[in-house]
Amino acid sequence: MGDSSRKMDVEKLIKVSDDLVDFFRDERDVNNLAQHLESSKPLRSQCDADYTDVHSFLQDYQKKLGLSKKKADEEKSEVAADMELDLLQKELEEELDRELLFRDQFRVIVNDISDLQLQSISVKERWKFLGKLEQDELRA
Repeated sequence: MGDSSRKMDVEKLIKVSDDLVDFFRDERDVNNLAQHLESSKPLRSQCDADYTDVHSFLQDYQKKLGLSKKKADEEKSEVAADMELDLLQKELEEELDRELLFRDQFRVIVNDISDLQLQSISVKERWKFLGKLEQDELRA
């Protein structure tokens, strides 16, 4: 199968080359070709200038795109840092709330202890008073 397609390609090539040879045999066709080639030089020059301009614009846009990507990455990094900072701030506030709750509980406990100490003193004074009353009764 490869040989038959190759044979067809060779045959096409021979036919095209024969047509080309016939074309160049006529002096008028050669002159026309030369004239068209000459007239295409300004077009080629303009195309080269346009290509250079487009290439330059493309490079500028690629630089701008690179800078935009870099800025976007920096913004993402800043957003991540801000999110981390917000999380740390929240944790700090929660810790402060726990500390305030602990202080309030500590105050309640200290107040309860103070109340118990006062009650203890009151009870001791009552015992002393009762002891004096008993002694007074015994003396009496």
